[in-house]
Amino acid sequence: MDRALLIAAAALCLIAQTHAAPACGLVNGTVTGLDATSGECVPCADAACINCTADFTKCTQCAFQAAGPSFGGLVPFYLSPNGTCELCDPDALLGCDFAKGCNPDGSCICPDGCSSGFTNSTALCNDQAKCTACIEGYVLTDAGECAACPLDCTKCDAKDPATCLACFAGYGFNGTTAGGCVACADELCEDCSEDYAECKRCADGHWLSPDGACQPLEDNCVAANAQGNCTECFFGYVPVDGACQACDPSTGADCATCDPANLSVCLECDNPNNTTMLRDGKCVPPCKDSNCQTCPSPDAGTCDKCFSGYGLVNGTCKACIGTDYSFACDECNGDIEVCTRCAAAPTGLYSLVGGQCIFVDVSPPSDGLTGSGNDEQPLEALPPAGPV
Repeated sequence: MDRALLIAAAALCLIAQTHAAPACGLVNGTVTGLDATSGECVPCADAACINCTADFTKCTQCAFQAAGPSFGGLVPFYLSPNGTCELCDPDALLGCDFAKGCNPDGSCICPDGCSSGFTNSTALCNDQAKCTACIEGYVLTDAGECAACPLDCTKCDAKDPATCLACFAGYGFNGTTAGGCVACADELCEDCSEDYAECKRCADGHWLSPDGACQPLEDNCVAANAQGNCTECFFGYVPVDGACQACDPSTGADCATCDPANLSVCLECDNPNNTTMLRDGKCVPPCKDSNCQTCPSPDAGTCDKCFSGYGLVNGTCKACIGTDYSFACDECNGDIEVCTRCAAAPTGLYSLVGGQCIFVDVSPPSDGLTGSGNDEQPLEALPPAGPV
């Protein structure tokens, strides 16, 4: 290679080395980072930062603890998403428990026992990470700590955590509140809280016999009386002579319960999407007219019976109108302006007079009026009814 070229290459290399980025970091006891503008190492922009080597304005690691702003305590910091060191619990500026620190969002990590369930929850500890509430099995002390209750004890005395006040389901006291709870003597018992040997309520699928033992329920039975006779059944069954009998399939798949005296007659249809309705003791598709209670078939264009407040006119259901108390008209078959049956009134009664429902207050007369001073008109003040 030409001598001149070698000299030029060496010069270029020297220049490059001269202008290479300096190795920043801990320099003379100061944590530094690169200032891209000047090409020099300068102190990290954030005083709590202990690593900003690549960019003095962007911290990559904060001091776990640093002197507080004015109260002199050691307070944990956390690294925010924008590369700054933020004080834990910034709202209160009192910091978090030194041993626990804070979550990535700066909220305090609660001490053991005051977390919600098994996850940390700042809602249950204050700005100095003192517990304000405890999970089951712990009790809040005056010191703001959650002390563990005895084994299988859900609640205990704050002054004396060794004294149990309530047991978990399936456990009860063994003659004393000290030391904790023991499992119910009957493993099928769900509540023996006062005495582990005395069951008060059995687990699902069982009934409590007179001798205090938990016995299995009969098939399809939800609840039974003290004699073991079923009093409540699962969907599609009904109690008959102490046992659960299935409703007849002819009642439909949505039949929740049927007549104990006639299993072919459904009493209640239960379907979340209203795809069936009760008609003639069967769960069948609803009528085409939503105001129709019964119809010959779902696709039929005519109705047999309307819901309350509607009248059957030429096979269709129309809203009852044409009366001062139209809301009180329960049925107006044939002519929607002529009521044929009145609904019950919250107070007093509605009387059918000339095809209209007239309110009659049956309370004791006052000031010579039939009514008792409410907003309803007295009977004699109403406009005269048409011919009866």
